[in-house]
Amino acid sequence: MANKYICFSLYGSTPLYTMNMIRNLLIGPQIYPGYKFKIYHDNTVPDNVIACIKSFDNVDCCINVCADNGSLYVGKAAMP
Repeated sequence: MANKYICFSLYGSTPLYTMNMIRNLLIGPQIYPGYKFKIYHDNTVPDNVIACIKSFDNVDCCINVCADNGSLYVGKAAMP
């Protein structure tokens, strides 16, 4: 069976967005059973939020879309 994904983009440190992302991951298995999450973020998301996101079993990958110099990747470079 093919994998089923829900993808999110997350940026910034505003709790409205960071905490709601975590809430989405908490309730995701009940609403979307069998789905995994992919989270794309930039360097503005706090490290503790990224660590929390990565701790969820239903998160397949959490991808930083910034290059080492902080600039955003474009096109397919952001895809694993």
